[in-house]
Amino acid sequence: MQIAIVGAGLAGLAAAYFLIEKGIGVTLFDEKGVGGGASGVCSGLLHPYPGLGARLSHLADEGIELAHQLIGVAQVETSLPLMLTEGILRQAVDAEQKQRLMSYADVEQIEGDLFLLQRGRTVFCLDYLQALAAFLQKRGAIFVRQKIENLEEMGSFDRILLAAGFGVKSFVQLPVKYLKGQLLCYKGAVPFAKSFISKGYIARTREGFEVGATYERNFTSEAPCLETAEKLLPFYPGELIGVKAAVRVCGRAHYLPIVEQLSERLFVFTGLGSRGLLYHGLFGRKVAEMIARSL
Repeated sequence: MQIAIVGAGLAGLAAAYFLIEKGIGVTLFDEKGVGGGASGVCSGLLHPYPGLGARLSHLADEGIELAHQLIGVAQVETSLPLMLTEGILRQAVDAEQKQRLMSYADVEQIEGDLFLLQRGRTVFCLDYLQALAAFLQKRGAIFVRQKIENLEEMGSFDRILLAAGFGVKSFVQLPVKYLKGQLLCYKGAVPFAKSFISKGYIARTREGFEVGATYERNFTSEAPCLETAEKLLPFYPGELIGVKAAVRVCGRAHYLPIVEQLSERLFVFTGLGSRGLLYHGLFGRKVAEMIARSL
């Protein structure tokens, strides 16, 4: 059996891992290469309480466990540490959010409105994806840097999984929305001792930090735009070395990813939105199980 996966980001690689675990062969197609889309731009803040509400996400514990499992197998492929385990700081934006954060056993109040998400991790996403891809290659996965124009090109495969993020719109119409997010990249001292979340975020990187993210709905280009990013994001002292941009796919009805069988041979896994790290392992396993049952 051989499965074609369109997309080599968080969704595609996670699904490939769990398919290979079941003894099923995979070939991944991505014109931008591993982590070339939104997954590689992601600032890598992994924790159970994303979103402005700071509510515990559905199935967060299982999602974090599987994310750690995937990061662990990827870590074997590189000497670089793939994540920081020091926790993430979060500043409550109002009294309701403060009260909610105080109610969680794994959240420590530092002082006033500042809290430490003890299970928070900062993942170096592009490094992680590339290391996971190296692990999968050793297990037999085939990576093809190619744009797929038409799914009919994949007639030789037993099943097809669309895990292309923004690119999924070229193949199927789904109840999703597309948001462009931009990050400002700085070199130098991090403003906080750890990665930090408030209305926006500051994520530590190997050489400095990133400030994000914008929520642009009416964008005309996927490309980074420094002028727009500087208008929408707060300024921090440091050497500005660049801007990153990508388009996130988000479900319209809720924040859970879309995992569906569209036909006998066609499956889709998309809509990870800003919860890609939290959910890629959990729903990657789910879609792998769906595909395996269909064979």
